[in-house]
Amino acid sequence: MKLNKKISKEIRKIRSSLAWSVRIEREDSVEGYGLRSYPQAHEHVITLPPKNPKVAKPSKAAELHEYIHAWLAETRHPLFAAPAFVNSLDNPFAKEAVRRCLNETLDWFVDHEVYVRCPRAFEHRLRVEFGSDDGGARDQLMMEEDPIAFPITLALADAQNWKYLGQHAGNRPEFIPRMTDAFLRVPPEHPTIGKATILFNSLLPIVPLSIKVRVVEAEGMAKWMLYEPNGQVAAGSKVNEVGLGKGAAR
Repeated sequence: MKLNKKISKEIRKIRSSLAWSVRIEREDSVEGYGLRSYPQAHEHVITLPPKNPKVAKPSKAAELHEYIHAWLAETRHPLFAAPAFVNSLDNPFAKEAVRRCLNETLDWFVDHEVYVRCPRAFEHRLRVEFGSDDGGARDQLMMEEDPIAFPITLALADAQNWKYLGQHAGNRPEFIPRMTDAFLRVPPEHPTIGKATILFNSLLPIVPLSIKVRVVEAEGMAKWMLYEPNGQVAAGSKVNEVGLGKGAAR
C-alpha cells in the first residue's frame, strides 16, 4: 500500500509537469496501460482496458511507466513515446522482431526513470516477476510459445536483474546473454535518442536481422528508418501509408 502511494505521488508530479494535454481512454483491445502520443497535436492518450470486476486492475507501476514515456517524449525526444517508422518490413517475423527490439530499447531507459523515482517498487516488481523458483521452466515454455518476442524481453529482464539487484541469470541460449550485454553496454542514465539508436542497432543483428535504423525527418516529424548496412533503404520494406501525424501507438 505504501509503495502504491509513493507511485501515485510520482504519477501526479509527472502529469502536472507535462506541457501536452493528457486524455484517458478505455479500449476493448488493450489488456493493460498503454500510451499513444501525438507530437503534432501535443497530446498524450493513456489507454486502459474496459472495467471488469473479475479482472485485476493494471498496476500503478505500469501507469507510472507510461507517464514516463510521455515525459521523455516532451523532455528528450518524441520518439520515446511515438515510435513511427518511415518504412516497414514485409516479413512478419522480421516486422515483429523490429517492433519488440524497439519496445525493449525504449523500456530500458523508461524503466530506469521508474527506478530513480520508486526504487523499492521497481525492485519488488523484478523480484516478483522474475524471481520465482520455477522461473527456468517458465522461461523455456514462454520461449517456445513466443520465440520472436519473449527472448528479447527476457534479455531486458536479465540486464535489469543484474544492474539493479546484482543477480545473474541462469543458463540461457547463447544469443540471450549477447542481448543482455547489449543492454548493459548502453547506460540508461541520461537518456537520449542517440543512445536509444545505438542500443536498437546493437540488438537487431543478434535477432538476427541484417538491417540498421536511423532517425530521419519525414512529413515534418522524426521517424525511424530501416536501412541496409550499405546505406540503402532496407530490402523487403515498404513506405508506410500512415504517418506519425495520425498518431502512433507504442
